[in-house]
Amino acid sequence: MAAETLDYTSGPAKGPTGGGNVVTRIRERTLQAIASANDVYQMIKVPLGGKIIDGWLKMYSSGAYTVTVGDGGSTARFVPSCSVSGTATFIRFGALAGGKNTIPYTYAAEDTIDIKTTAVPASTAGLILTLCVKYITEDQNA
Repeated sequence: MAAETLDYTSGPAKGPTGGGNVVTRIRERTLQAIASANDVYQMIKVPLGGKIIDGWLKMYSSGAYTVTVGDGGSTARFVPSCSVSGTATFIRFGALAGGKNTIPYTYAAEDTIDIKTTAVPASTAGLILTLCVKYITEDQNA
């Protein structure tokens, strides 16, 4: 069972009515029990017109996990594959081959940035996922 432990948001976008505000969202999710392959964790909501300009994923686990980071249109849009095993792993969006031209990316509809497990350990091992997404929005209430 997944337990959401932290959710940080930079707060409502502030600035001139013309928009162009940068919103930073960070969410940490701790999985207490073993995840299954192809589980999808919706982490951060992005509004219509939100333009992703940066992001990163940090993982820690005592077991071996492989994940992707994407959205409803492509489960591996920002991070095509990232593995962790007994250590912490940190990866920036677009830093791996296959994800290098993914930012900036503008959403034509509201969506969520998701983490999908693609490989999981055979035995129970906790997993801590921390995702940060920075996007520009024209909406003052994003």
